Amino acid sequence: MLQVLSGHEGPVTSLAFPPQAPVLASGSWDHTIKLWDVYKSAAATETIETPSDTLALAFRPGTSRAESGRWAISFAHA
Repeated sequence: MLQVLSGHEGPVTSLAFPPQAPVLASGSWDHTIKLWDVYKSAAATETIETPSDTLALAFRPGTSRAESGRWAISFAHA
């Protein structure tokens, strides 16, 4: 492991990378999805609040369940 990414207050349940971008999305039981720039910082660049625990997430073109700037992220929650 090269770097620890700290920021969630609950267990991380899912990770996703979009195609051709240096971004990591992490979903957690703390009702958030955090976006990380994998090259620039150990701190989350953006936090998206979700209605409940995030169980899975994926970057999908044309989906807008959670919008984050230019990213469309689909997620499953409890």
